[in-house]
Amino acid sequence: MIQRWDKNALMVLVLAALMLLTGLGTRGLNEPDEGRFAEIGREMAGQSNWMMPHLGGIPHLQKPPLVYWLTALSIRAFGVNEWAARLPSALAALGTVALVLHLAGLLFGSGVRWKAGLVLLSSALFFMLARLITTDMLLTFCITGAVTLFVHYTVRRKVGALCFFYLALGLGFLTKGPMALLVPFCAAIPWAIAHGRHHPA
Repeated sequence: MIQRWDKNALMVLVLAALMLLTGLGTRGLNEPDEGRFAEIGREMAGQSNWMMPHLGGIPHLQKPPLVYWLTALSIRAFGVNEWAARLPSALAALGTVALVLHLAGLLFGSGVRWKAGLVLLSSALFFMLARLITTDMLLTFCITGAVTLFVHYTVRRKVGALCFFYLALGLGFLTKGPMALLVPFCAAIPWAIAHGRHHPA
């Protein structure tokens, strides 16, 4: 799935890293969502059983576990602080920018790739969600990854891309349940039909 990116695309990716990773720990956690996600991750990081999330020592099963696992791993690696708790969302946002750059390059060529990345970075909602502990940005990354991988498979006929497409669906399901399957398939099925009509086997 590797493309040769031009200098402009690489500069957009560097800009995205600076925007998304700088100052993550400069403010306290927003209540109630950030506090809840961070506390579940903190409690999970301190215990050996990661299959059952806990909040205040009580089992908490409102969300699938992937965001808790990633938060716990980050807290174990970087300590109990706001920066570590928010890092998985910021990295998911950075990955989403990289996927959009790749997808735009596949569909429209290198001249459009870097512009698509800048358009995404200019979205205030995208920037805000990238710096919050919620399932939203991780779900966005998984859905964008699934769509990008499916397009890559249909355009380049790389079977490995199709395998990773299903992996992205699985990770999305572990992030927020069936919604992670619905959105990619709503994009993939019409795309496959249209692509098949224009590119007969």
